[in-house]
Amino acid sequence: MTLIVYHRGGGKSLGLPPNCLRTFRWALERNAPAIEYDTCVCLDADQPLMAVVEPALLTDRDLDIDRLTWREVRSINAGDARHGLVATLAEVLRTLAGRTHQQIHLKGANPLTVPTLLQEVGEGADCLVTSFSLAVLTQVKAGRPGLRIGWLIKPDGSSGSEGSRDLTARMAGARPPPYAAHEVDEILERAKAAGVDCVIPCASRLAGADVVERIRRAGFEVGCWGVGCNLGLAARLIAFGVDRFTIDNPEQLPPQP
Repeated sequence: MTLIVYHRGGGKSLGLPPNCLRTFRWALERNAPAIEYDTCVCLDADQPLMAVVEPALLTDRDLDIDRLTWREVRSINAGDARHGLVATLAEVLRTLAGRTHQQIHLKGANPLTVPTLLQEVGEGADCLVTSFSLAVLTQVKAGRPGLRIGWLIKPDGSSGSEGSRDLTARMAGARPPPYAAHEVDEILERAKAAGVDCVIPCASRLAGADVVERIRRAGFEVGCWGVGCNLGLAARLIAFGVDRFTIDNPEQLPPQP
């Protein structure tokens, strides 16, 4: 069965704010099997900490995701009527630990990101750490070999941080060409070299189950990103047999048989 991951907490059709505790608690009430959220590092009195924040809120305030302070991030209204402000990763971990699987997405390219993450995420955590950057994921694996990592493949196959850009919004309605065999070969080679556990291609570039099976035969879990609110695309991914994918509106997805 495909693991449905509530992207940024889900609830988009209900107008719930992304990447905040209010939405995560709503997802828990729905018994969400997995919740994905965005994290970035901030400095608090010269000490780093991880924040869980909607990247669009940083862009709206013209904040550089690689040079954030906790003071400026904490002052952002996250759209959470009950809790109001942006949460720390520590707060989110306390809320979700033992209640659902977590997909922790690392944003930005601040060199303090990985060391700070590894300080805050405990051994044996039920989570998958994801990034578009293979360099970041390699650091995670080197620092914590037991922590599972997932590589999100950019539409053009390049590897590097997406900063605060919203690639999901860009790709959900796009129709790029399907993956060619040589592209899949290169993706698998790079994923093996980096110790990746889950290969996460762009959903709209999967034309059939053949690529899914190739990735799985190579020894990887198969995920997908970029579904957005596209229920038709989500249904195709389930039919293709992917292991997991993120979706903004899981509340509108019919139950799996």
